[in-house]
Amino acid sequence: MNPAKAAEILNLYIRQSHELLNALRAEYASFRANDISGFEAATSLKLDLSATIQTTERQLYQTLEQDGYPADQAGLNQYVDGLGLQNKYKILMATAKDCQKQNQINARMVNLATVQTQQFLNLLQGREPGTSLYSAAGKLVDNGSCSDTKTA
Repeated sequence: MNPAKAAEILNLYIRQSHELLNALRAEYASFRANDISGFEAATSLKLDLSATIQTTERQLYQTLEQDGYPADQAGLNQYVDGLGLQNKYKILMATAKDCQKQNQINARMVNLATVQTQQFLNLLQGREPGTSLYSAAGKLVDNGSCSDTKTA
Protein backbone atom coordinates (compact mmCIF):
# COMPACT_ATOMS: atom_id res chain seq x y z
CA MET A 1 0.00 0.00 0.00
CA ASN A 2 1.10 3.50 -0.73
CA PRO A 3 -0.65 5.81 1.75
CA ALA A 4 1.08 8.93 0.41
CA LYS A 5 -0.14 8.27 -3.13
CA ALA A 6 -3.67 7.48 -1.95
CA ALA A 7 -3.78 10.64 0.19
CA GLU A 8 -2.47 12.67 -2.76
CA ILE A 9 -5.17 11.32 -5.07
CA LEU A 10 -7.90 11.90 -2.47
CA ASN A 11 -6.67 15.47 -1.90
CA LEU A 12 -6.73 16.09 -5.65
CA TYR A 13 -10.21 14.57 -5.87
CA ILE A 14 -11.41 16.81 -3.02
CA ARG A 15 -9.91 19.93 -4.63
CA GLN A 16 -11.49 19.12 -7.98
CA SER A 17 -14.85 18.44 -6.32
CA HIS A 18 -14.74 21.81 -4.57
CA GLU A 19 -13.93 23.46 -7.92
CA LEU A 20 -16.90 21.66 -9.45
CA LEU A 21 -19.17 22.84 -6.64
CA ASN A 22 -17.97 26.41 -7.20
CA ALA A 23 -18.63 26.07 -10.95
CA LEU A 24 -22.13 24.77 -10.22
CA ARG A 25 -22.78 27.70 -7.91
CA ALA A 26 -21.49 30.09 -10.57
CA GLU A 27 -23.75 28.43 -13.12
CA TYR A 28 -26.72 28.97 -10.78
CA ALA A 29 -25.82 32.60 -10.06
CA SER A 30 -25.28 33.47 -13.71
CA PHE A 31 -28.57 31.82 -14.70
CA ARG A 32 -30.43 33.79 -12.07
CA ALA A 33 -28.73 37.00 -13.21
CA ASN A 34 -29.54 36.28 -16.88
CA ASP A 35 -25.81 36.41 -17.58
CA ILE A 36 -25.64 34.24 -20.70
CA SER A 37 -21.88 34.43 -21.18
CA GLY A 38 -21.31 33.69 -17.48
CA PHE A 39 -23.72 30.76 -17.68
CA GLU A 40 -21.98 29.37 -20.76
CA ALA A 41 -18.56 29.77 -19.15
CA ALA A 42 -19.70 28.08 -15.92
CA THR A 43 -21.34 25.24 -17.86
CA SER A 44 -18.19 24.72 -19.93
CA LEU A 45 -16.05 24.70 -16.78
CA LYS A 46 -18.47 22.25 -15.18
CA LEU A 47 -18.10 19.86 -18.11
CA ASP A 48 -14.29 20.17 -18.11
CA LEU A 49 -14.12 19.54 -14.36
CA SER A 50 -16.43 16.54 -14.66
CA ALA A 51 -14.05 14.98 -17.18
CA THR A 52 -11.05 15.77 -14.97
CA ILE A 53 -12.77 14.25 -11.94
CA GLN A 54 -13.52 11.08 -13.89
CA THR A 55 -9.81 10.79 -14.72
CA THR A 56 -8.90 11.21 -11.05
CA GLU A 57 -11.49 8.62 -10.06
CA ARG A 58 -9.96 6.16 -12.53
CA GLN A 59 -6.53 6.84 -11.01
CA LEU A 60 -7.91 6.13 -7.55
CA TYR A 61 -9.44 2.83 -8.63
CA GLN A 62 -6.23 1.86 -10.46
CA THR A 63 -4.33 2.47 -7.22
CA LEU A 64 -6.84 0.26 -5.42
CA GLU A 65 -6.25 -2.57 -7.87
CA GLN A 66 -2.47 -2.15 -7.73
CA ASP A 67 -2.66 -2.52 -3.97
CA GLY A 68 -4.79 -5.67 -4.22
CA TYR A 69 -8.24 -4.26 -3.49
CA PRO A 70 -11.31 -4.72 -5.67
CA ALA A 71 -12.04 -1.66 -7.81
CA ASP A 72 -15.51 -1.12 -6.39
CA GLN A 73 -17.16 0.74 -3.52
CA ALA A 74 -16.46 -2.03 -1.00
CA GLY A 75 -12.79 -2.11 -2.02
CA LEU A 76 -12.57 1.66 -1.74
CA ASN A 77 -14.09 1.58 1.74
CA GLN A 78 -11.61 -1.10 2.85
CA TYR A 79 -8.73 0.81 1.29
CA VAL A 80 -9.65 4.11 2.93
CA ASP A 81 -10.19 2.42 6.30
CA GLY A 82 -6.90 0.52 6.04
CA LEU A 83 -4.96 3.71 5.36
CA GLY A 84 -6.75 5.83 7.95
CA LEU A 85 -8.10 8.22 5.34
CA GLN A 86 -11.72 8.14 6.50
CA ASN A 87 -11.87 11.88 7.21
CA LYS A 88 -10.67 12.78 3.72
CA TYR A 89 -13.14 10.34 2.23
CA LYS A 90 -16.00 11.82 4.30
CA ILE A 91 -15.09 15.30 3.02
CA LEU A 92 -15.08 13.99 -0.54
CA MET A 93 -18.47 12.31 -0.15
CA ALA A 94 -20.02 15.40 1.47
CA THR A 95 -18.73 17.59 -1.36
CA ALA A 96 -20.01 15.13 -3.96
CA LYS A 97 -23.44 15.21 -2.33
CA ASP A 98 -23.41 19.03 -2.36
CA CYS A 99 -22.47 18.95 -6.06
CA GLN A 100 -25.34 16.60 -6.82
CA LYS A 101 -27.84 18.79 -4.95
CA GLN A 102 -26.66 21.98 -6.67
CA ASN A 103 -26.71 20.32 -10.07
CA GLN A 104 -30.30 19.15 -9.49
CA ILE A 105 -31.31 22.69 -8.52
CA ASN A 106 -29.64 24.03 -11.66
CA ALA A 107 -31.35 21.43 -13.83
CA ARG A 108 -34.75 22.32 -12.35
CA MET A 109 -34.17 26.00 -13.05
CA VAL A 110 -33.24 25.29 -16.66
CA ASN A 111 -36.21 22.95 -17.08
CA LEU A 112 -38.69 25.44 -15.65
CA ALA A 113 -37.29 28.21 -17.83
CA THR A 114 -37.63 25.93 -20.86
CA VAL A 115 -41.25 25.11 -20.00
CA GLN A 116 -42.04 28.77 -19.45
CA THR A 117 -40.39 29.76 -22.74
CA GLN A 118 -42.38 27.10 -24.59
CA GLN A 119 -45.57 28.38 -23.00
CA PHE A 120 -44.84 31.94 -24.12
CA LEU A 121 -44.04 30.75 -27.64
CA ASN A 122 -47.29 28.79 -27.76
CA LEU A 123 -49.24 31.86 -26.64
CA LEU A 124 -47.52 34.06 -29.22
CA GLN A 125 -48.38 31.54 -31.93
CA GLY A 126 -52.03 31.47 -30.83
CA ARG A 127 -51.90 27.96 -29.37
CA GLU A 128 -52.80 26.71 -25.93
CA PRO A 129 -49.99 27.33 -23.47
CA GLY A 130 -49.65 23.61 -22.74
CA THR A 131 -48.25 22.37 -19.47
CA SER A 132 -48.99 24.48 -16.43
CA LEU A 133 -46.07 26.00 -14.57
CA TYR A 134 -48.01 26.16 -11.30
CA SER A 135 -50.20 23.68 -9.48
CA ALA A 136 -53.64 24.55 -8.13
CA ALA A 137 -51.89 25.22 -4.81
CA GLY A 138 -49.64 27.81 -6.49
CA LYS A 139 -46.44 25.74 -6.33
CA LEU A 140 -44.02 25.37 -9.23
CA VAL A 141 -44.52 22.17 -11.20
CA ASP A 142 -41.76 20.52 -13.22
CA ASN A 143 -43.89 17.48 -14.07
CA GLY A 144 -41.25 15.21 -12.58
CA SER A 145 -38.91 15.76 -15.50
CA CYS A 146 -36.05 16.74 -13.22
CA SER A 147 -36.79 14.63 -10.17
CA ASP A 148 -33.95 12.23 -10.97
CA THR A 149 -31.77 14.63 -12.93
CA LYS A 150 -28.06 14.17 -12.29
CA THR A 151 -26.73 16.65 -14.84
CA ALA A 152 -27.87 19.97 -16.08
